[in-house]
Amino acid sequence: MARRGEQQGRNRQLAAAKAYAEEAGLKRVEIIEPGVSAFRGKNRAGKLGDFIDAIKNNAIPSDSWLYCENLDRISHDQVDEVLRLFLELIGLELTIVTGMDLKDIKIKKHKC
Repeated sequence: MARRGEQQGRNRQLAAAKAYAEEAGLKRVEIIEPGVSAFRGKNRAGKLGDFIDAIKNNAIPSDSWLYCENLDRISHDQVDEVLRLFLELIGLELTIVTGMDLKDIKIKKHKC
């Protein structure tokens, strides 16, 4: 029964991400890593880490958007590690969108 619930949750999240991308006029690329938990940053060694590396190596544009249902989906690591990861993501000039409230988080560059 849990698997069915997990699949329904994943389908709901993907549908929400697709709707957001369409409404915002964004090209959507799915990066899904089923079975890899954000607990203790385990996802950082997987596709999330690959995504970050691809941005650093200019394979993915730095003005890309990362959609997640909630920020806690990115990492459940220790607070200092989560903060480092979060700052790294926005430091790469990504826009992070949280599906639960449709807030977008990005670094604002100011000229001095």
